Amino acid sequence: MDPPNFYKIGVLTMGSTLNLNIFINQYSLNNIVLHFAISMERIRQGYILTENDQDILKDNLDKQELTLTNEITKVLARKYDIHFPESEIYKLALQFVGLYDKSLIENNNEQQVETYVDSTILSVLKDVLRRAEDIYLIDFEDNDFINKLAIHLQGLFYRSQFQKFNRNSNLLDIKISYPIIYDISVYIASLIQEKIDITFNEDEISFIALHIGSLLEKEKAIDKNYIRVLLIANDYHGIRDQITKKIKNRLGSSVQIQSVSDYNDNQFFHYDLLVTTDRKVATTYEGSVFIKPFLTDRDLIKIEKRIDVKKKQHQKDLIDKLIKRFFSESLYFNQIDPSGLMVSDIIKHMNQMMIAEGYVDENFFYSVQRREKMSPTSFPSGIAVPHSVELDALKSGISILTLQEPIVWSDQEIKVVALVAINKKESKKFNKFFELFIEIVSESYNVEQLRKSENCDEFITKLKIMADELIDKNILI
Repeated sequence: MDPPNFYKIGVLTMGSTLNLNIFINQYSLNNIVLHFAISMERIRQGYILTENDQDILKDNLDKQELTLTNEITKVLARKYDIHFPESEIYKLALQFVGLYDKSLIENNNEQQVETYVDSTILSVLKDVLRRAEDIYLIDFEDNDFINKLAIHLQGLFYRSQFQKFNRNSNLLDIKISYPIIYDISVYIASLIQEKIDITFNEDEISFIALHIGSLLEKEKAIDKNYIRVLLIANDYHGIRDQITKKIKNRLGSSVQIQSVSDYNDNQFFHYDLLVTTDRKVATTYEGSVFIKPFLTDRDLIKIEKRIDVKKKQHQKDLIDKLIKRFFSESLYFNQIDPSGLMVSDIIKHMNQMMIAEGYVDENFFYSVQRREKMSPTSFPSGIAVPHSVELDALKSGISILTLQEPIVWSDQEIKVVALVAINKKESKKFNKFFELFIEIVSESYNVEQLRKSENCDEFITKLKIMADELIDKNILI
């Protein structure tokens, strides 16, 4: 027979789930198709699963899951001339545990959701989200978000009874690109796990991150990192208003425009960029942009480029302040010999110094350990970034420890450790920097360059240069 075709199996699987009105996302589909392909290849080579657990699975699987699996295996059997034993069918049916009727999402019917989702799960979820709101200052009061996450948790509850979890192929990307969202997900998962018999692995935590990311994207506030523009132009026949409107249409919320026909020197101190139709004003004030009274595309491009430069400089200045604020010579430990040290020993040593410097209290170490158990903070680039599961530091800061030789930290070779302490009141400012920091240290080359620093000042200088390069490449905070 022909070897099983991954794409064709996917089409057949998706077609069957559509027939039964089952919701299946791309991540789940990839996992399911892979299991069917492996099963078919195993059967073709004569390796059949034993029937030891067949009765247990048969008694616990829902009728819909077995019906769906039987439908798919019948189609595959005809297509590839292959026989699926009952033991294989029951194992494959596990892939559909926790999937649900599409109408639950499409209609967003709260009563229907409450019928599907166990009342305890729904109650715990709402309580956990309220606690997360207090910690992270995010509004989770969105029915669509809560309902979809509740449905996902109900599915996870079913799957965890069989120790069956969905893989997320984008797990590492989510951890690196959205570290704050991932941390919020770890926190939410840890609280839910304390109250309900649900097991979360890293992949399942990353699915919660996708729900949270979707909510934050939908509710993204207007960009407050705007550039203040002072427009000086005569208002003959409403020209000034026309210019203002054209600039706003082009640049949107990234600018705040104040337009005047007269001016004085004091006004310029309150604005980032001067735009004018008066050539004398333009030549008097350095950095101003001269435009024509009837604004052209070339004028708009000039304004846009100058604003981009100003915005990037604002970001560089902000990062410079945050680096100076969150890194300290007293929390920098260079070229430590890791011989005989365990990961917990390193965290404990760094934690003790943070206690001595007034950044954290005695409980911080245990909170960091709890976070590590939920999802290790080591990265393939050679850095570990341990931190608490809550924003419970006395003040925000980052302790840096570089190693003479790498140590193994949850299957990753680590050369640099950054122990992060975040105070709730400083979280918004800290988060601006933290995401950029993770973006920097996700690159092996950057970690190695930082590790070679002779002292804290050199480390900070290198970090600033790396941050500026990212900002210049439009990887903005």
